Amino acid sequence: KVTFQAEITRHLQEVETQGEELPSDQCVKPWSNHEIRSFLQEWELLEDEELKKNYHIASRIIARHLNQRGINKSRRKCLQMLINMQDLYWTIHEANQRPRSEPLPCPYGEALHRILEHRGENKDFS
Repeated sequence: KVTFQAEITRHLQEVETQGEELPSDQCVKPWSNHEIRSFLQEWELLEDEELKKNYHIASRIIARHLNQRGINKSRRKCLQMLINMQDLYWTIHEANQRPRSEPLPCPYGEALHRILEHRGENKDFS
């Protein structure tokens, strides 16, 4: 499971940097597990449901709160993480709708489930 989460985190980083031109001397630091969990906590703490849905505003607020925690992530990085996490959640959700012997686990699935308020019988996120 840890390997699967590391693989998902690496994939999220690859998606995040696609299409960006980075100077060769600039190092892209992947999000740590602690940073991702902090990010999800801040996303979940957004009180207004409309605000949770407006990713541009939400990413600005989350970036500010993460910076207050000592986690330096830009609004753009937070926006990309919002999009990546939503894509991850729904991709795994759709895959688990197909018949399979065991459901695919979703890293950070419980937090994403609460944030995205997916209601229904789908309880197979771990």
